[in-house]
This record gives sequence, C-alpha cells and structure tokens, in this order.
Amino acid sequence: MAASPRRVALANSHNHGLSWFYYAQGMSSPPLGLCRAAAWLTGLGCEVAVFDFQASRDDAEVAADRLAEWRPDLVVVGAFPEIHLHVFMGVSAAPYDIALCRAVRRRLPRVRLGLGGYLAGIFPRVLGPLCPEANRLVTGPDDLLAELHVTADQAGFTAASALDGLAFLRPGPLHYGIDRDLHLTEGGGVRPVLPALTATGCPYRCSFCATPVSFGHRYTPRPLGPVIAEIRRGVRHYGVTEWSVWDDTLTVGDRAEDFSRRLIAEDLGIRWWCFAHADRVLANPEMLPLMRAAGCRMVWIGGETPDPDRLRAYGKRIGVGDCRAACRMVRDQGMLPTASFLIGEIGEDRASLARKREEIGRFVDDGVVTVSTLLIPVPGTALFSDLGTRGLVRRQDLRLYSGVRATLRYDDLSAEEVEDAFLDCYLAGVLPWGPRGTWGRANLWSDGEGRPREDLERLARAEYARLRKLEEGPGERLEASWFHS
Repeated sequence: MAASPRRVALANSHNHGLSWFYYAQGMSSPPLGLCRAAAWLTGLGCEVAVFDFQASRDDAEVAADRLAEWRPDLVVVGAFPEIHLHVFMGVSAAPYDIALCRAVRRRLPRVRLGLGGYLAGIFPRVLGPLCPEANRLVTGPDDLLAELHVTADQAGFTAASALDGLAFLRPGPLHYGIDRDLHLTEGGGVRPVLPALTATGCPYRCSFCATPVSFGHRYTPRPLGPVIAEIRRGVRHYGVTEWSVWDDTLTVGDRAEDFSRRLIAEDLGIRWWCFAHADRVLANPEMLPLMRAAGCRMVWIGGETPDPDRLRAYGKRIGVGDCRAACRMVRDQGMLPTASFLIGEIGEDRASLARKREEIGRFVDDGVVTVSTLLIPVPGTALFSDLGTRGLVRRQDLRLYSGVRATLRYDDLSAEEVEDAFLDCYLAGVLPWGPRGTWGRANLWSDGEGRPREDLERLARAEYARLRKLEEGPGERLEASWFHS
C-alpha cells in the first residue's frame, strides 16, 4: 500500500421495500458486515467510513453527494451483507445499489468503485455487465485485498470486532446506534440494540430460502469465545444490554444450549432474541428454560404455511401443527413467540387466503406475534428455477422482490389482490401487540406516543400505498429474467 492511508467508503443503498418491512419489525441494526470490514481495513492502514443510506433514507443522488464530500479513493456499495435474514431483501437492493454506483461515477469519475451484495456473489457473470460503472465485484475480503494491492500474507493481522467497526459509521439520522434513535422501548425507556452472529449459513434446505445458496450450502459456526467477547464489549464499553442474535437458526445441534450456558456464566444481564426451528424446540424441551435463564425473551419460528403438501414441497421438515406447538412451549417459558407465514403461494386463491387469515387469528389468540411476507422467488434458489421454467414469474423488476410485493402469476388473483391480502394478514398479526409494547418490536409508523391501533393501521396502509406508487414509477430496474439461465 502507499505510505498515506487510502480513504475507503463502504455504503448501503436505500432500498424502499426494505424500509417498509424490515425496519417496521424492529429488526433494524447496524450493517454488521460493513462495520466488520471497516475495522479490518483500518488494521491495513486505511481511513474508513461506513455510510448507511438505508438508515438515513438518502436516495442515490443525495447519497452520491455525501460520498463525494468525503473524497474517498475507493467506494464499495452493497458488499458484505453478513446478516442474511430474508436474503430476498438483498436481491431487491441490487437495483438501488447499481443506481448508487452510477450516481457515484457521475460525481467521482476517477474513483475506484466496487459493487457487492447477494447477486454479485451468486451471478457475477450476469451482474458485472449490468453495472459497467463498477471496477470490481466485491464478494469477500480477497476482492478488497486485490483492490488495495495487498496480499493476504501482507495483511497479517486478526480481524477486529464488528463492534469496533461501529465507530466508523458517519453521523446522521440512523435507525439504530449506541446513543441515537430507538430500537426497543419498554415502559417509556429507550434502549439501543446490537446484533450478534454466532454462525453463517443454514443446515436446512428450504427451496424458497437463499441463505444456503449465498453461503455455498455451508453452515459455519463461529467459535463462541469471540462471540461472547463481542457481547461483553458491547455491554461494558457501549452499555448495550439488548441484543439480536441473527443466525438463521440458533437451534442447531447443542449451539443454543452452549451459547446460553456461556451467557449465564458471564452474568452480563442482557436480553436477546433469536430464530429457531420448530423441530429442535419440540425435541429439546430443556433448551427453552436454559435460553430463558440466559436472557432470551423472544423466539422466532418459521411456520410458513398451514398446507402440508406445500410444507413438503418446500422441504421444511415440519408438520402443520409443529410451529404452533413450539410457539406454545416458548410462550409457556415466559418468552414471546413469533411465527412467520408466506402469503401468495403457488395455487393461492381467495379460499386459501381466507384460511390463512383464520390461522393467523388462532396464533394471535395463543399469544403469538405473526409476521407475514409474500412468497418471493429468489434468484439462485430451487424455487426460482422451478417457477421460471413453469412461466409463473409475472413481474420481473427486482425492486419488487422485497417480500412485500407480489411477483408471481395466479389463476384467479391479481397482484393487487394478493398484496392486499398480505397487508391484511401482516397487520392482523403485528398490530395487536401495540406499536412498542412488546420486547423485540418497534413500529415504523409510530411516533412513540402510543397511538391507537386504528391510527397505526391507517399510517401503515398509507405508507404501503406510497411504496407501491414509488416502486412502480420511474427508476432503476433490474430484470429477474436475466438470472433464469
């Protein structure tokens, strides 16, 4: 490297669909992958800044102006999406990432420019020509080393913690932060939340899920020692006692139990939530009390559908009643159960949508928060290949692949009808719990003043209508049909 540090800007673009759903769930968190990369690059002598335009909601032109003001030598957009909850949201970010790259190139004609994200890693031969403004697709640390003309041997140091990387976030209106905006509230108090990641990938092979694809069908657990050290540092240095454990499922083998025992031994006094698989909950009744003792207060379980044939087709490996039984076990241990459901499945009709509304009502009556998303055919998954071959993908614009917009073809339902049904199911499962009254929940449309449910529903529907109009207007498009081959 040159004697003087290179200035490297790592940036998230603003994905409109992501704003509506992801942040509305109270799951907003610092861009952990970017923060970890920032700390790592600093160890190489770089001067680094992380710009999270998803949080500040700056579109491409404004974001490019902010990046140009910082005068970087290298800008990397969309790389290191280390947290892979609903990878389809990384897919829907691709058009916005490309738009940001183009805007940056107009402002900074000579800057080195990298493009990352899910599609860059899975479909480099397709994505590269779609964004000629980028000098390089950045899919991992090796790409950054090549861009900086540094070999792995020359790097020769241990990567810093993602928490250390949080120091590189640029000031601005964020949805998270050590002392910035709200994450969770309880009794009027404000508490920030930080993410923890104990493993990457997933050992399951659900046909609709892109997480196994994005990690090369590998499940890679991290040593728990460094994970606990990160949490300890977050508690002692930043004073954060609320954590989101972002593993696609924490309940693999004895991992949840080992993680819980270590937290109990540390006695850090934290509260946290995680994702779990129904079959592991049912098979290990001793696991939940241990997690509760370690500070777990919410467990999210994928139910997906009340149709047994569809469950088998997805490769879910659970029965129709397993999710509900597991949620009851979570509830009985004094933790909040959350279950997720897919709306707009293949063969969906008005009768099946009505049955799903009834099923969601039964879960809510059991004390379960339910979160609905639309079935999205993510490029690279078995579902995407199957539906593309059968001609069942109706809307190709990847901006709509965010989990809240309908993209498939139905015999008797329009996309608008399916989206309306999704919105009904989503609000029926989330709003009964109040805007901020449940641990692990924050509501995008609340101003924190405890608005009545009717006001929140009106605001949510108005924001969704605005999103529809925005995404169907002019803007950067990226065609899903290009990825079918």
